[in-house]
Amino acid sequence: MVAIVTEDYESIQKYPPLDDLLTVQLFTHHRPGESSGYFRLVIEPRRDRREFRIIPKDIIFVVDSSKSITQRKLAAYAEGVKRCLRNLHPQDRFNVAEFKDFTNKFSPQDVVPVTPEAIAKAEEFLSGLLSEGGTNVYRSLTELVTQQPTPGRPRIISLVSDGRPTVGIRADSDIINEVTRLNA
Repeated sequence: MVAIVTEDYESIQKYPPLDDLLTVQLFTHHRPGESSGYFRLVIEPRRDRREFRIIPKDIIFVVDSSKSITQRKLAAYAEGVKRCLRNLHPQDRFNVAEFKDFTNKFSPQDVVPVTPEAIAKAEEFLSGLLSEGGTNVYRSLTELVTQQPTPGRPRIISLVSDGRPTVGIRADSDIINEVTRLNA
């Protein structure tokens, strides 16, 4: 039996619709003759709206630097994360981790405050990544989701990977189920 949760009409009216506050863009790319492709989903606050209160958050960027990622692709991953770092707010905290068959963080602390010095060191860390080793997605995530988040601060883990584990748990559904279980 499936339970359906509903809200009464009055409580639904209290919340503004998201489509009035956000712009959503989906970009796709599919090479002719290939069975798979790529997508980029961009969800942003509408530029003409100012109702958003900025919430301090902890963000951990996790970059796959295993052998299955070419050095050129790894450089592109690193550049994307650097752009994200430059757009963090001063009240945010962050860390950057690379993973292969082990995980290596830019800072040994869980997260660090956003400062020009910390951003510069994280960018240097990203520029030094080398494509080598196996791909242990599960291990990289378990080390991060078992950290206790700070109350009142969303903890966001952004994973950049080709999604092809070669070490440890390899089945996507098993990784998702185990990480979900650990992330109680």
